[in-house]
Amino acid sequence: MGMQKMKLKVSGVGIKAAEQREGGYNGPELVGGTYVVRLKRMVHAQIGIDPKTGKKKDRYTGQNLGADRFNCMFEVVEPDQWKGAAIWEGINVIDGDGLQYVNQFLHALSGAETNGQKKAIESAFYDGDLVTEGVASRKYGYDEDHVKRIGKLVNVNSPQGEVLLKVVIRMDRSENPPRAKVVSYLAYDGELPQPQAKSTDETTDLLGDLATGLDEHGPESQMADSAFQGVADQPVLQSVPDAEPDQNIGDEPPF
Repeated sequence: MGMQKMKLKVSGVGIKAAEQREGGYNGPELVGGTYVVRLKRMVHAQIGIDPKTGKKKDRYTGQNLGADRFNCMFEVVEPDQWKGAAIWEGINVIDGDGLQYVNQFLHALSGAETNGQKKAIESAFYDGDLVTEGVASRKYGYDEDHVKRIGKLVNVNSPQGEVLLKVVIRMDRSENPPRAKVVSYLAYDGELPQPQAKSTDETTDLLGDLATGLDEHGPESQMADSAFQGVADQPVLQSVPDAEPDQNIGDEPPF
């Protein structure tokens, strides 16, 4: 299947982006904080839909069946200590407060600063200038819908993306193994981050009320319906081997 433009089901054009948060949140194995990453993979999916069959997943009981979702994999570039690590994040495009976080991601990815620049990337993303291409998954035997570019503004080129941005993470030590949560997206400004260690007793969840908006019907619907993924489904940073040009790094997100 060749490249094609797609139009999303909801629009967040003009919605104020979430306030960016600088800072560090840590655990014993990995300090939380700000990391320079490259967006390696950005795959379009639909909440509650089996990508292989195109049918509803049997265990899905949420309220956002078929809503647009993007499974993203960020590869750490700096600090050097964690270079090559992978952070998975699911971004749901659901009408409501969660769109402010989608826009925060878009602004960081494109480096948009002015209102005109922000509107341009939002319009390209939501209004039909999002270009995707089916790429065969070697592991699962179906085509994944990889984002290639967002208008003429961002050359995503998934699954071999090179666009740099920053993410702020904290580690959820209640999970085993601990899981990284992206709490903010920042534009890459050329400065190297300096994660700051904090007490392992840190339990503040910066997602606030978003964490309480999970669907109550079960673990899968909880993950799918949260307005901004990062509540209960983020893995510990994992080593990412260098890939050949035709390789997919990590066929499937861990959620």
